[in-house]
Amino acid sequence: MDTAGSKCPENQNSTECLLRALLNVLAEQKQASDRSIDWDPITFGLTLLIGLVASLIALATVFQAVLAGGKGGRRANSRAIGKWSKHTTRKWILAEMSWSYTAYTPALNMWTLKKTLDSARLEIEERRRTKKREPDLGMPRKLLLWGKDKLSVFRRDSVSVAPYPATWLGLLEYTGLVGYNLPLAPITADYLPDDFITVPASAEVGVIVVITAVAGVLWLDDNLCVYPTIVGYNFQFDFRQHPVLGIIGAFSEYRRFENGSFDRTPSSEKIAQAMKHSRGMIEPLFGYSNEDSAFIIRKTPRNLNMHLLRAYILPKYKGRDCFVQDYDFLDQNQVLIASFILAKSPRFAPSLFPSPEWKGHNPFTAIALNGKFWSKVRPRDFEESNWKYEPNMELLSRESVQEHFKWLEISPDAADETVDGIYKQHQRPSPSGVKHQTILLCLGLLKDPRELQVKISQLPFERRETLRQAVHVHLRLTDEWLASTQDEELVSLRTQHLLFTSIILSKAESMTQGGLFEVTGATKLNPKQTEQQQQQPQPPLTVQDVHFKMLGALRGLMKDFDISQRSFEAVLKIAQRDWEEGFENLRRLQDHLRHEVFTGSRAQAGQQVTLEDKTIQDDFEKKLQESQSQMRSLIGPRCDLRSRFFNTHQVLNRLATVVGCHSDSEDRDRQTEKPDMIDDVLIFRSLLIGVLFLTAVDNSKVLESGVWDRVVPII
Repeated sequence: MDTAGSKCPENQNSTECLLRALLNVLAEQKQASDRSIDWDPITFGLTLLIGLVASLIALATVFQAVLAGGKGGRRANSRAIGKWSKHTTRKWILAEMSWSYTAYTPALNMWTLKKTLDSARLEIEERRRTKKREPDLGMPRKLLLWGKDKLSVFRRDSVSVAPYPATWLGLLEYTGLVGYNLPLAPITADYLPDDFITVPASAEVGVIVVITAVAGVLWLDDNLCVYPTIVGYNFQFDFRQHPVLGIIGAFSEYRRFENGSFDRTPSSEKIAQAMKHSRGMIEPLFGYSNEDSAFIIRKTPRNLNMHLLRAYILPKYKGRDCFVQDYDFLDQNQVLIASFILAKSPRFAPSLFPSPEWKGHNPFTAIALNGKFWSKVRPRDFEESNWKYEPNMELLSRESVQEHFKWLEISPDAADETVDGIYKQHQRPSPSGVKHQTILLCLGLLKDPRELQVKISQLPFERRETLRQAVHVHLRLTDEWLASTQDEELVSLRTQHLLFTSIILSKAESMTQGGLFEVTGATKLNPKQTEQQQQQPQPPLTVQDVHFKMLGALRGLMKDFDISQRSFEAVLKIAQRDWEEGFENLRRLQDHLRHEVFTGSRAQAGQQVTLEDKTIQDDFEKKLQESQSQMRSLIGPRCDLRSRFFNTHQVLNRLATVVGCHSDSEDRDRQTEKPDMIDDVLIFRSLLIGVLFLTAVDNSKVLESGVWDRVVPII
């Protein structure tokens, strides 16, 4: 190293030269120190560990960013959509250096849901058949399975809130659809609006209304918007307006009550039934059990072709009071009458049904006119205080009930067997209580169906469903009573008479209200009341009092006709010469009646037309011509054809029997007591079916608003 003094010029300051030399020495020492490495083990180890940790954190951050792929991954993972996350797929997008997620969530419409439920039903039936062939597992194994089932039910019922942020998962769980293989639709999770925290499902508005109604709906709030707010038992479903997607749905559930008297999770069979009922379909008692053969009742007027109605009920010929219906079309009131008389008993109490409309008069009173009991019973004040479990002895001890309605005395054992499975043991009403409630509900239906709907809708959910289940139990008991008569042909015949006569009586009431029947003289007033009495408040009327004008008009119309046995024999001898369409039923009816009337020694007389017969036939034809317009409107457009005189005579005779039963002067005796009882039971059955359908949740506004088939996302 050079000395500092050798570099100092002679003419410079020596102090400055020394300082420069000192700085040079210090700089050389520092450079020498930097070139050396401190190999201390502790320092090296700590430095290496810190470096590795920092590298791992950096790599984890990068890996998490690549793996998660942003909001799409969070919206479609198992924490968000539960078990449906197993269907989620992802794809690496090189241009964006991220994953794109596609989730598959349930997409429900009526057709796919029906297909899913049908498949589940077939699987259950196959499982039951397989179970019958399996050997007994033994008591320990049975106890283990029983405990496992109870534990699973406890765990399911103990959940008070939905465990997932997707509200549609709570909807599927509450309605019992979470365990089915539902159809799925793909949704790209990355491009959903920012306020969506999960991937939505989708469903038709109609499907949402159906499955929530089966789970227990209090009412549909559809007054302010075409999309209803569904208020249910411990849950609510709202339709909201979204700025990007438009209308969306959201399900919210509240705390569940575990001690309810009904199972909140509906079965697949109950949902499938509600899907049919939601569109106004009623399965017929006779015929095929499919949608093509079901009655379709809508709120708007709709005519039903009579030929289709004859396919539901084939004409029966037994006894002397048979006749064939001659209408071509039915009006809305007559469609309702046919629907509830010929309806098959639903397996479950209907959850929802579009409430039908009728014009002019209550169609159920036309049905009740056919019965001895129901035509004379007085609809009582329809108040909730009357719905106690203790029977009203004044109502049930009346002679008319004891004499004409003996079947009401159902044994407790028979009622217990039918009620099992509907009520819990400590909450079941007594059989007499069920009987009393159902009679009051039927009387309320005869008094005013709309008032009955309002009364039932205002009851608490548990109370409302208890009453409706009681009606359903009694409907099943009624079917059992009809089956116990062991005369299926007679029951079918009385059903046919009830249907055809009720249709004619409904038409007669419409004609009376429309002025086609002229009611003159004393028939303008109720024979039981003076003009002064009619101006005063009166107690609830009987069915015969409600229709007293129409019944008086029928009496006035038929008093000019000779409907005696001799007249019937004369018109029955008219030979058939026209073979118009639909004549086959008339020919069979004529052959049956000839066999009934002209038997034994009178067989020859049935083939000979005497001068007296011709006179009677001409007189009958003359009377028909005098009231042709009224008779054609009342009975049918072809009632005045000579080839149909015998059928017209039968219709008039049937109407005379009904009018005679409700006459104030006398009661015409019928051939036996059994048909009267069957008629009253059939009327009771029709009223029970009417109560069940008319007190269900009314979805008519939603069905007709145009949003029923629209698909909306459910968040």
